[in-house]
This record gives sequence, structure tokens and C-alpha cells, in this order.
Amino acid sequence: MPVYAADRPLSTGDHLQPEDLRTVHVYIPEAAERYVSAEDDLPEGLQLTRMVGQGEMLPAAALTEVTSNGLQAVTVQAEHDLARAVQPGRLVDVWAAAGAALSGEAPDAAQLVTAAEVTDVRESSSTFAAEDSVTVELLVASEELSELLTAQGEGAVISVLPSAAQGDAP
Repeated sequence: MPVYAADRPLSTGDHLQPEDLRTVHVYIPEAAERYVSAEDDLPEGLQLTRMVGQGEMLPAAALTEVTSNGLQAVTVQAEHDLARAVQPGRLVDVWAAAGAALSGEAPDAAQLVTAAEVTDVRESSSTFAAEDSVTVELLVASEELSELLTAQGEGAVISVLPSAAQGDAP
């Protein structure tokens, strides 16, 4: 069966174009629905929600339709256990704690993002890291993106919490 594969490394947030892909023929009947079939033309308006390496078959779960409402895919590292409600398709708020931790003062906490949609959650652990971390992919309003990226760049501790805006939150 023909499926699409990345012709070059593709990043989270990339708008997918036919020239980014090549067709490969594989036989994987038990997992065929997990990958984007090349039997039809690539649908327009797709964006990647995670990185896809060069030569990697294009997972259907790595795609989302580009929204016209100014949302941007972004990943955040959370150094804490997530609430069970933090899962793909749910809304979350993102907080950052920054400040004079070395001076003994309490860090300042601020809410940076309100009601972002979770597109993916990946846990990672390393024998070199002191503790496990969780990578959460979010769709964030463009006006909230700058403050979030600045906080991450400055080393703030990021917390991802279920959003109060989630109407059916448990």
C-alpha cells in the first residue's frame, strides 16, 4: 500500500506541502490506518502537531487542520505529574513560576495561556536527568505565544493544569 513519508525533517507547526513528502510502498495491514495513504491527493490545510523525521512514514495522528483562528502548535515541558484530565482534545491553562529561587524568595507565578487545546502528551525519562518530564503539545492563541516562549527561554517552571473553561471537566 502506498503511504506518505517525510522527504526531509519536518517540525511541529509546519504547514504540510506535497513537496515535503514522498511515496513509499509498505505492507502493514494491521497498522494501515495509522499512516496517511498516498492513494489519494494530500488534503490541503494540514499542519504537523509533532516532529516527523526524514524517511518516517507520516502518522495520521501527527496532523491537524490549520485553523483560521490564529492558533499555533507549541510544545511545553512540564516537570510535574499531570492531572488525568490533561489529555489530547482537552483544554488546559499554562502557568509559569519564575523568580529568585536561589535567594530564598517565593517565585512569582503567572497564568500565561488560557484554554489551550492539548494535541499530544509524551512522557520521557532519562538516566541522565534528575527526574522524568512530560512534553505537552498545545494549540495556543498567537497573542499568548510570545509570553509563553519567553518564559520557557528564561527557564521558568511550567505547569499545565486542566482549564476552568473545560465545561465537562471531571
